Amino acid sequence: MSYHMAETWPNNGDSSELSELEIVSAALSGDAGAMEQLLAKSEAPLRTALAGQIAQPFQAVLDVDDVIQVTFIEAFLRIGQFTDRGPGSFLAWLTTLARNNLRDAIKALRAEKRIPRHRMVSVGAESDSYEGLLAQLGSTTTTPSGVAAGAESRRLVDEALAKLPPDYEKVVRLMDIDGNAAPKAASEMNRSVGAVYMLRVRAHAHLREILGNSGRFFSSGT
Repeated sequence: MSYHMAETWPNNGDSSELSELEIVSAALSGDAGAMEQLLAKSEAPLRTALAGQIAQPFQAVLDVDDVIQVTFIEAFLRIGQFTDRGPGSFLAWLTTLARNNLRDAIKALRAEKRIPRHRMVSVGAESDSYEGLLAQLGSTTTTPSGVAAGAESRRLVDEALAKLPPDYEKVVRLMDIDGNAAPKAASEMNRSVGAVYMLRVRAHAHLREILGNSGRFFSSGT
């Protein structure tokens, strides 16, 4: 996939392209300050790129701020996957992340209405909630296989959750383990409902990677 876009950072007439290249290089080397500069410079053009991308039925739940919040977290986590192809490529990569995040969040919102009752998390039933989480994680690309029972299952899931960024871990514990609805989780996290939906989608994606790579829970189903 090409990352080329017509849009780049605003040009202030002071060698902005060179500045972009320097900051991208520093960010790729692990400089968190440089990464923050990249995201700050990219926010306004990213908003422009996302304008009008949220369909009307979902505007009551999601807005551009929600998409940007989660995309910035993902950018920090995924920067190692970015390939610098020159001016504008970071913004194009960031925009691709944002659009993918939005697409996945909308897919999850639609799917939530169709989850069978037996797959719903039971509030207060910890073992059921862990099994429900595993079922959700395995439902799209893999099938649950050889799941450890009881306390061992919970321990391994807890270890995976501990590897997530704090907001990702918290939203999974609130919504998937404790069984809270999105508005309650949003209140607990001091975020919008849209943001917690997006955080949960990305958290699930990372959990699939962690648990799938471990080989403990999922196998390519037959």
